[in-house]
Amino acid sequence: MQIYYLRETSKEGRDAGSKARIDVENIFNKLKIKPISPFLSKKNRLYTYLFFLWQLKKTNKSDIIVVQYPLPRGYNSLLKYVAKHRKIVAIIHDLTTLRFNEDFKDDKKQLENLSYIIAHNKRMKDYLISNGITVPIISLELFDYLVNKEQKVNDHSNDSELICFAGNLSKSNFIYKLPKSLLKLGINLYGIGFDSRRESANELNYIGSFNSEDIVSEIKGRYGLVWDGDSSKYCAGNMGNYLKYNNPHKASMYIAARMPLIVWTKSALAEFVKEQGIGLVVNSLDEIPYKTKEINAEEYNHMVSNVNKVRDKILNGLYLQNALKQIFEKE
Repeated sequence: MQIYYLRETSKEGRDAGSKARIDVENIFNKLKIKPISPFLSKKNRLYTYLFFLWQLKKTNKSDIIVVQYPLPRGYNSLLKYVAKHRKIVAIIHDLTTLRFNEDFKDDKKQLENLSYIIAHNKRMKDYLISNGITVPIISLELFDYLVNKEQKVNDHSNDSELICFAGNLSKSNFIYKLPKSLLKLGINLYGIGFDSRRESANELNYIGSFNSEDIVSEIKGRYGLVWDGDSSKYCAGNMGNYLKYNNPHKASMYIAARMPLIVWTKSALAEFVKEQGIGLVVNSLDEIPYKTKEINAEEYNHMVSNVNKVRDKILNGLYLQNALKQIFEKE
């Protein structure tokens, strides 16, 4: 039995999307998993299909092919065909139908044909099972985040601002509706899409955007906030609901930066944060000022110590390696 992966053409960017997929491929390479490549051409899809099928013929029926799901637009249809001839393991990055509260049938018709699925967490696993997915599902727990281990990372215990928030700010409307009590404690913003024309924008400390490798050395704030939607009261809308099931990649970025987390109590990450002792869980952003005030220096340092334990794992790609190991040992 040989193990292969479909190599993509992701490029480093200033958002977490490409970083996550690049890291997965780097972990594949670390494990000596062989690439099937080249893969994915936007200019000539027919050529890509034919070349991929030619590559597929080089593999045997007993071999395993690992893919990152979803495949780039227009290529998910390949999965159903390939799954008839080879064992497919899909690492889920995103469930578009769940993200946008659409009918699950589009994802289901791809995922139900696979041999194994690696989901973000137990909450996502249960969602897939409840929607008729019967193939074996492994929980990833947390996305890895590969950076140079010698890279300098700040000590955040004495950062002047309480909160760090990094991400696509154009879809993070809650940042313009933060409670005054939280604004007084300071919030640093990082990422693309900040609208300086919005009301209250001048009360926010927008730093700028950095590439996904350098940002762990740049961000400051005593806690990294994982939040989404339009409201500061709770994580509202489709994006807020999605937090109930997914593991946002920004959580791994904060951990790589040695920063404890603040997450929504109804998010899928909340259980992990509590179990690992790596941050605080809140119902609304209004709770942050008094919950953080209750944390003394010793308790904060203990959280940082726990963050560092998780950090060692994500910097070495151990969460994905462990999930893949569970699958490969069954074959």
